[in-house]
Amino acid sequence: PSRRSVLALRIARTARRAASTMAQPSQSILKTDAPIVEKMRNLATPGVASLAQGIVHWAPPNEAVEAAAESAREPTSHAYGA
Repeated sequence: PSRRSVLALRIARTARRAASTMAQPSQSILKTDAPIVEKMRNLATPGVASLAQGIVHWAPPNEAVEAAAESAREPTSHAYGA
């Protein structure tokens, strides 16, 4: 066998050994929930922008501000003044 093929076999053997001895995550890590941002992204409907995570120095879209204000003026959207 050539020197190159011997080296390739040694590298492959070392990689297999390393993979078999790598530490596995603990049970507590495996039981940990995914981050809420990831959960919300998985629930999102195509075409809907998530407001769960934003850039703090950007203002919200005007449409979102108007929709929030309109909703807040609707008495059925809250229990204040009931």
